[in-house]
Amino acid sequence: MSLSSNADARSAKLKTSFQKLTAASTKLNLVSGAFGEAVRALDDALSKLNPGIEAWVTTARLSEDDTPWEADIHQLGFTRLRLGWGLAISRYHYDENLEERTNYQSWDFNDAPRELRIEAINHIPLLVDELAKEAEKAANRVAEGATLAQELAKIITANVINKDERR
Repeated sequence: MSLSSNADARSAKLKTSFQKLTAASTKLNLVSGAFGEAVRALDDALSKLNPGIEAWVTTARLSEDDTPWEADIHQLGFTRLRLGWGLAISRYHYDENLEERTNYQSWDFNDAPRELRIEAINHIPLLVDELAKEAEKAANRVAEGATLAQELAKIITANVINKDERR
C-alpha cells in the first residue's frame, strides 16, 4: 500500500468519524436541552413548595481497591444557591480516616458537568424522598419550638402583667 493510499484511507476514516461525531453531538445537545428544561420544571416545582431546608443524596462513591477509606463522592441536593433554593450537584474527595472533605465543587444542577447530571437524574426520586423526610423532621422541631415559645410568652406576659399590677 502506498503512502498516498494510507493517507487517503486515514482521511476517509477521519471524515466518517467526524460525520458520526457531528450527528451524535447534534442529538446529544438536542436531548440535553430537553433534559435541562425538564429539570428546570422540576426545580421550579420544588422551589414553589418552599421547604427552606437542605437535603442531599449520594449518587456515586468511587474508591480504589487499595484505599477503600478514600473516595470521590458525587451528590445531588436541594440547597440554597446563588439565586434562591434549587437542585444542585456536588463532588468532593473524602478520607474516612481523617474525616476530611477536600476538593469540594458544587454547581446549580444545569451548570454541572454533563456526566454528573446524567448520573444524578435517576436519584431525583431519592432526593425528593429525603427532602420530604427532612421537611417532616423540621416541621416537628418547629412545632416543638412553637409550643415552647407559646409557654414562655404566657409566663413572661403573666409576669409583666403581675409586675404592672403591683405598681
